[in-house]
Amino acid sequence: MSRYLSLQDLEIIADGVTQKYFQFLQAKPGALPPIDPVLLAEEIIHLNVRFLPLCSDGSILGLTAFDDIDLSFFMSDGSITTQHISNSDVVIDSDLQSNGVPGRCNFTIAHETGHQILYKLFPADYGMVCNRKTHILNRRKKESHNWVEWQADSLASFIMMPRLLISESMSRFGLGEKVEMLNRVFRPTVFQHFCDMATYLGVSKQALSIRLKQLGYLDINRDYLSNPYELLRIYCDESELQQL
Repeated sequence: MSRYLSLQDLEIIADGVTQKYFQFLQAKPGALPPIDPVLLAEEIIHLNVRFLPLCSDGSILGLTAFDDIDLSFFMSDGSITTQHISNSDVVIDSDLQSNGVPGRCNFTIAHETGHQILYKLFPADYGMVCNRKTHILNRRKKESHNWVEWQADSLASFIMMPRLLISESMSRFGLGEKVEMLNRVFRPTVFQHFCDMATYLGVSKQALSIRLKQLGYLDINRDYLSNPYELLRIYCDESELQQL
């Protein structure tokens, strides 16, 4: 069983990591740069980020191991390749690096780094959730989430989008103190500023919208990111339906 950490616990852990990152870059409040997850993983957590072809169908986005191990990977041409993975490696599918979706790649790096951070902090608790023989955790494109993956996802979000950096970015991209409505059809200028902010931070628009809701910068009831025309949908109550 892994240690049960709240969102507040995870954000405190992430804040400690990102503060060391900004100190490493000699960045001062008011001029904080976006998070480079490779630089953070390698310089702050002392990991080694590697890009390798992990599978033929792209279902495995990344993995990390808590012990040295040799792993075999099945390639698209039917061949099998074996790679030595050390306990300080964060391995990302090379297709993810080259597919033109940097937000997913960055988040996967931060996710696997999150596993390593939690393992370093709580080895007795965290190591028990891994396969006892290989001590491997991997991030799949589609999988049912469990507590361990939820913690790594949350930690990755806090690492890529720390509170102070989000605050500065809201000002930098002219979004003010709050986005009243995120809608590409009815608020195109605001939506473009939001997209520019996501690109600057190196995250997906979906990840940024979730983080803005957590921090109170985006109304949880007025985010029309997936369907901008939801605003126009008309709902009838039961009495009106009976009159039709």
